[in-house]
Amino acid sequence: MIGACEGAIAGLIGITPAAGYVSFWLAAVIGLITGMVCSSLKNLNNWIRVDEGLDVFKLHGIGGMVGAFLTGIFADRRVSLLDGATDAPGAINGVGVQVGRQLADICAIASYSFVVSMILVVILKYAGKFIPGMDLRVSEEDEIRGIDTHEFAEEEIGDWSLFEHTHG
Repeated sequence: MIGACEGAIAGLIGITPAAGYVSFWLAAVIGLITGMVCSSLKNLNNWIRVDEGLDVFKLHGIGGMVGAFLTGIFADRRVSLLDGATDAPGAINGVGVQVGRQLADICAIASYSFVVSMILVVILKYAGKFIPGMDLRVSEEDEIRGIDTHEFAEEEIGDWSLFEHTHG
C-alpha cells in the first residue's frame, strides 16, 4: 500500500514540470517512468546517509528531476501552443537541444536548493543551541522514548502500550 502511494505521489510530481507541454498520454508515460525510477531507489536514504523517514528527497527531489528531464524529451509544440503564445518544442518535435536545456536547469535548481538548504541547516544548527525546539535532532533518549512524547507530552499516533512486554 505504501509503495502504491509513493508511486502515485512520484508520478504526480514527475508530471508537474511537464504540465502544459505534453499530451495526456505522454503525461501518463512520464508519471509511470517517474514512479518506476523512484520505486527503484528504495535504499537512497542509506546511500546518501540521511535520516529521513518520509522519502521526501526521493519523491520530490529525484521525481522532480526525472520529470523535468522527461519534459525536455516529450514537450510537444502543439500542446504548448494551446495557450496561443508559448512555443516550447522538445525532442519529440526534433528539438533535441531542449533536453540539454532541461539538464542545465536541473543542475542550476539542484545547486541553488542545496546551497540554500545548507545555509538554513547551519542557521538551525546554531540557533538550536540558544532557542528551545530549534534543534536539528532530538536526543537519542527522546528518540527511543518516542518523539511524540518529547514534542507533545503524549503519544499522538496509536496506543503503543499494547506492544510493550511486561516481565512479571
